[in-house]
Amino acid sequence: MNFIDNIKLKAGIRNLTRRLARFTRQREGHNFASAKTAGILFAPTDTVSFEQYQQLLLFLFCLKLQVHR
Repeated sequence: MNFIDNIKLKAGIRNLTRRLARFTRQREGHNFASAKTAGILFAPTDTVSFEQYQQLLLFLFCLKLQVHR
């Protein structure tokens, strides 16, 4: 990186750090009836686990949830 890129990077990090210090997130609990999206983290170890994963995906799609996988 050259000198100008370093200045831009440090200014961007400083700006982001300042913004994140004021950021507050409101946490809420949801069930399947009130949720709009769902996220799934999955690492298949065997075929049985993969089949269960597919069944869960079908269940979530039937509930019309936006699924991030």
